Amino acid sequence: VLRARIEGEIKAKLAAEDEAKRRAEEFMRKEAEMKLRIEAEMRVKMEAEARAKQEAEAKAKMEVDSTAQKEAEIKARLEAEIRAKLEAETKAAAAAKEPPPAAKHPTPAPVEAKQVSKKITVPEPVKKPTVPPAEPEPVAEGKKGPLVLEFGATGPRKQTWSIEIPLVPTYNFETLVVGANRFAHAAGMSVIESPGTMYNPLMMHGTNCCGKSHFLHAIAYGMSKDLGQQNIFVTDGVRLSRGVLRLAKEGKLETLDKTLADIKALFIDDIHLMSVTEGNKAFLSKWLNYFVEKKKQVVLTSLYPPKNLSRLEDSLGFQFNQGWIVELKPSSPAQVKTIVLSMVGRSGIEIPDEDVNRYLTGSGLNLNQVADVLDKLRVMSNVMPREGPPNYGDMLADILGTKEEDGTMLPTEDDIKMANAYKRPEGASWGGWGFFHPQGMQQYVPWSISQIFEKMKELGIGGGFDSSVQLEYDSANLLLSAFRITDVCSEKGLRGAVVILPPEQFASEQARADFAHTLEHLTSTLFIRCAMIETKSLAKSSSYLGAVLNMVM
Repeated sequence: VLRARIEGEIKAKLAAEDEAKRRAEEFMRKEAEMKLRIEAEMRVKMEAEARAKQEAEAKAKMEVDSTAQKEAEIKARLEAEIRAKLEAETKAAAAAKEPPPAAKHPTPAPVEAKQVSKKITVPEPVKKPTVPPAEPEPVAEGKKGPLVLEFGATGPRKQTWSIEIPLVPTYNFETLVVGANRFAHAAGMSVIESPGTMYNPLMMHGTNCCGKSHFLHAIAYGMSKDLGQQNIFVTDGVRLSRGVLRLAKEGKLETLDKTLADIKALFIDDIHLMSVTEGNKAFLSKWLNYFVEKKKQVVLTSLYPPKNLSRLEDSLGFQFNQGWIVELKPSSPAQVKTIVLSMVGRSGIEIPDEDVNRYLTGSGLNLNQVADVLDKLRVMSNVMPREGPPNYGDMLADILGTKEEDGTMLPTEDDIKMANAYKRPEGASWGGWGFFHPQGMQQYVPWSISQIFEKMKELGIGGGFDSSVQLEYDSANLLLSAFRITDVCSEKGLRGAVVILPPEQFASEQARADFAHTLEHLTSTLFIRCAMIETKSLAKSSSYLGAVLNMVM
């Protein structure tokens, strides 16, 4: 009986072990099947994502390229109109021997006379930004058109610039590459549908080249369809703050009062560049708060978030965060590449694909830098003496300085002595140019001047410029220095500025980048040309090639 019981237990145990083994094998089989199924699903998902990515890139390319033909037509028409207008103004001035009265609409920067060698053709000025401005719509009663100010009442240079900025026709939501900025897109559409309500003011901020101006113009363009363009006022921080000061000085501030009272939406680009003084503080504060109180839409853009603009908020008596704040994200590398390729196509320059990939899409340049390089390339191909078709690859290498050695290259003491004894060409057909340098670096100014003249000679460009304005700026307060440099150029009627950037040991990389960004925006808004030279590149040929091309543009 005992033996039978033991044998039964052993058989039961063996049967249980067999069952456990069978279940384990079944579990492993199911696990393997599940793993295969998951891998298959992942492959399908990855293939779908790859297809979606390809479709998105293709769609982005189509969105950017779809406006190329339209932009080319608008640009050609505007250039023809500008050329005809300039010729008419020149004839009228020659006949009357008096400058024509200020125009009622924004006028482009006058073409400056340039003395060049007979072997070359003077290129037409290259406008910035590269996207042509919109043609002004017929002005409705109650709004007499953009306010135009005469810039530089004294000195050899006069300019007219408008407080109001015309809408850029290609900056709309159809051409906008949304990317990671879906929330900003939704906020913009809500503003168009219900202006002056929840998103008021709408404050958009982000780094360079993330689409702030495109978003602002797209919202303004969308609102103009319902409200009418005569009820939309688009400007920027530089134009508005300086325009108010100018009108106050001329006793014409009530003109802007009447204009702002009639409009229904105010758009201010780059409000962080607004210069608030005792002369314009009350006016700016009054109208910003008036628009919000009356539920009229306000849209603002800034390089910095509101928390970094507390001093500007205190000066204006206006809180940027009382409405809605949106941070814009930069485009993805694939989107940037698509936009760059479209920019190259619109430029009309037939650059080989290999050179585009090497110098433009694969060099880490942002979109503003790409636009600047294309402008310089166009000018260089027109003025540089050559035999046969232009070699755009070599020109791009010269502009970007890729053929030169890396690292710091400063002029030697012998170089500076030779520069001090340099005999410069006579005449000042290029007008007055200011040279600005950090503390203790004035010895490099004569060297820079001599190298610019040598580079002009190398390119076959004749003429000269007045360089008597040579001033030092404070590297410890770079943003304030950017405003002061612009003020000096404005007060003295200079056509441009050559600025030696502070060395790396004088300021942080971010501070130097902000200085260059601020200075470029301030000067370009007032039609002052600006060339910036890195201290470590003072002995590099590409630095002075860029300066000369900036003079010609």
